[in-house]
Amino acid sequence: MQSSAPHSIVTIIDERCKPNKCALQCRKACPVVRMGKECVTVTPQDEQALIDDRLCIGCGICTKKCPFHAIKVVKVPSDLPSVFYRIKDNGFRLHGMPVPELNSILGIVGKRYMGSSTLLRMMAGRLKPSSAAYSSLFPYLESVSHLRVSFKPQRPYLSRSVYSDDVTCGSLFSKCSRYNSAIVDALQLNNLTDRPTTRMGGSELQRLCVALTLMNEAVLYIFDHVTDYIDLPQRMLISNLIRHHARGPSKYVIVVDHDLSFMSGLCDTISVLDGESNVYGVPSPPLPASSVIASLVTSTSSTAHIHTHNTQSDESYDRISYPSHNVVLG
Repeated sequence: MQSSAPHSIVTIIDERCKPNKCALQCRKACPVVRMGKECVTVTPQDEQALIDDRLCIGCGICTKKCPFHAIKVVKVPSDLPSVFYRIKDNGFRLHGMPVPELNSILGIVGKRYMGSSTLLRMMAGRLKPSSAAYSSLFPYLESVSHLRVSFKPQRPYLSRSVYSDDVTCGSLFSKCSRYNSAIVDALQLNNLTDRPTTRMGGSELQRLCVALTLMNEAVLYIFDHVTDYIDLPQRMLISNLIRHHARGPSKYVIVVDHDLSFMSGLCDTISVLDGESNVYGVPSPPLPASSVIASLVTSTSSTAHIHTHNTQSDESYDRISYPSHNVVLG
C-alpha cells in the first residue's frame, strides 16, 4: 500500500455509547462543531452518537473526553480501497473481498476482530456490497447467493440447532445429506451418538461441527476457526479430511483460522486481513499459501502475530537479559 496523506476513520462501540448517561462531551469538545459544522450529531434521546468521517479532522479529543471510551479514531492512508461493506454508520468496514476459485481451498488469516466472519458471510452471498466500486464482483456474488452452503460456525455453542439438551450427535447425523461413517470414525465420534451436545467438551463440539459440515452436500464449504480446542494430531487429521471430502472440481472451500501450520498444510491460496481491530479490514488478493506463510513468519508487520507451532528463533533470545549472579555447585 502506498503512503499518502492520511484521513480519519471513526468507529463507535455500540454497547459503550450511552448519550442518556453522559453530558455529550464528544459534541461539546469537538473543534469542528465549534466552527459551526455538524461533525458530531447526538442528543440525550439518541441511542448513540453519530460522527461524520468526512468532517472529522482526526484530532482525537472526543476519544479522550468520552467517559465510556466508546469512540475510536484511526488515521488511515487516503489511498485505502473503496469501502466494500460497512455494517452501519461509524461501524466496522471492509475494504475489498478475495474471490475463491473452484477446486481450490482459500484461507483467510489475520488479527482477531478484523472482519473475517463478516467476510465469510459476504463470500457466501449473505451480505451485499455497500459500494458500486466493486461491480466486478457482482457476478460472483449473484451466482454464489443461489448455491447450497455448508457452514461450520466459529462458536457451535451459540447455535440452537446444534447446542441443546434435546439434540444428540445421532440426531444431527440423521439429518446429514451424505452420512459417512469413515468421517465419524476418523473424528472419534462413533461412541458419542447418544450424548446430548450440551454434555460435550469444546474439542468434541468442534469435531462434531466439522463432521456435520463435511457430511452435507454443498457447493460452497465454509470452515470458521476449525482449530479451537483441537490438539495438533487432530488438526492434521481434519486438514486431510477437508482436502479429501470438501475439495472438488465444482466446489468452493473457504477456511478462516489463526494457526499458520494448519493453514499452510490445508490451503492452496491465502488472503491476509490487515487493518485495525474493530475499525476496518483490508483483505489482500489470494496468493500461494507457501509464499504467504513464509512472509508472515519472517515479517514484523501487524499480521505477524498469528499463532504458529514453530519455536522462537535464536534471535528472539538475544533480547532476554539476566542480572549477574554466581552459581555454587556441590
